[in-house]
Amino acid sequence: MVPFIEAARERGDELFVVVPPSLAQEVEELGVEHYLSDSPDPTKSKELWQRAARLPHAQAARLLDGEFFGRLSTDAMLATVEAACDKFQPDLVLREPCAYAGAVVAHRRSIDHAQVAISTARTEWSVIGLVASILEDFEGGMEQVLRQTRYLSRMPTSLDPSPFPIRCGTERTWSRRSSSPAAGPKAAAR
Repeated sequence: MVPFIEAARERGDELFVVVPPSLAQEVEELGVEHYLSDSPDPTKSKELWQRAARLPHAQAARLLDGEFFGRLSTDAMLATVEAACDKFQPDLVLREPCAYAGAVVAHRRSIDHAQVAISTARTEWSVIGLVASILEDFEGGMEQVLRQTRYLSRMPTSLDPSPFPIRCGTERTWSRRSSSPAAGPKAAAR
């Protein structure tokens, strides 16, 4: 998220981030307005990570993507993202692929949102199927929302072809001032 935060600041956009307490120091060093969410339930988190350590990689990834990121992390961050959006009223929410609270809140409030790539597009597309039913507990229709969101990647399309219908490369999306939804004047990041 750091390149996007820095680009937004260079453009003169107002921005804030919502992070778990484990990232507080990094965000403070960036000098960005921020809100600290709750941490995921420590007992349940520890149990999930211990279970995952005993599973084959693919099963562990499914467990952690669904239960840790999809359920526990979303639950822990949701109230803070809601409160921050109430106060700040962003035009755009940028989120990491596994930070689903931002997508849920953006959908609830009809705020434009985009996913910032941290892996290949195909990998991130496949994870949506692992978390879709869990996210339905927070907000209906989230699978379609996540599959239709803007996908922002710093990788060239030739190296990372995307199943996302709206793929934006950073060179086009962030290098010029624009009032387009992909680059609004006030942004929330997580």
